[in-house]
Amino acid sequence: MRAMRKKPPFAAIALCSGLFPVSARAADYPIKVDCPAWRADAAAQVEARIRTTLLVEGLAARQISISCAADDAVSVSVESEHGSLLLPVARRAERIEDDVVSSVEAALRQLIPPAAEPGTPEPAPPNAPEPPTAPPTPPPNASPAPPPNKPTPAPKSEPDSSGAATLTELYVTPTGELWGSTKALGADAGMNVGSERLSYGLALFGRVGLDEPSSFDLREWGAAVRLALTLPRPTGVRLTLGIGASLLVTSPAANVVAESSTLLSAASLDVKVSRPFWFGAFALSPELGARLFSARRNVVVDQHEQVALPLAVPQIALSLIYKR
Repeated sequence: MRAMRKKPPFAAIALCSGLFPVSARAADYPIKVDCPAWRADAAAQVEARIRTTLLVEGLAARQISISCAADDAVSVSVESEHGSLLLPVARRAERIEDDVVSSVEAALRQLIPPAAEPGTPEPAPPNAPEPPTAPPTPPPNASPAPPPNKPTPAPKSEPDSSGAATLTELYVTPTGELWGSTKALGADAGMNVGSERLSYGLALFGRVGLDEPSSFDLREWGAAVRLALTLPRPTGVRLTLGIGASLLVTSPAANVVAESSTLLSAASLDVKVSRPFWFGAFALSPELGARLFSARRNVVVDQHEQVALPLAVPQIALSLIYKR
């Protein structure tokens, strides 16, 4: 069998090429013969024998080169998916062509890793594990060993019952109000905490009367606790209810006598309707609302009522909101 593989006749080469047409096309790799002393038909026969031998042995190559030196020394250079190798041809057979084919086959086999070499038998399955041996029986008088301490499982973190993440909103709200016949401007600043649907928080506010006479200044300061309910989209309307305290401060001029108290306080109830428009973490929210007071507050200067803060005050506002 070895002699037949090394010296196949030309007819057998053609027959093998016809038997494996698909594999021969798949192994279409260049074979370069650089031996000027060889005849053209001898070089072609060596190339055909190399292709047939590699096809029969199941070996693959990317490129094969055969070089002849001036001192009749012949070497083969092979390249495959596993690497490349240059191997001198050892003269063993009568014909140099037989040694060239054997050297190409040997070089390709040297490049193949041991686990991937064709014909390598698969490793035998590991032996079945031995059955576990029964634990030794303790003596009758021996006390049983205490069970090992089991690690206490870490408590599982339960999700928020509301199913919504906690959000914080910071806002500043420029506001305009109508105090009877007097206009007032001011601003609210506060913070809300909660979910997107329901939140609560604290607000501080201040107002300045614009139409009061030059004989005194009129300002209002206060604080309120507020609860906000936001309807689902696409409506997105927010309803706000607040309860707080208001302090009206009168500052008369030096030559003016204030007939009423300069500090007038009252409880307040805020009712607002707004619609936030979000741009990422920021929002602009137009608002309409009103404030209701527990008492009417009148400012009397020089025996004349100058300003009267009614029980209900309408307002219009625009909030700038930041959410995080």
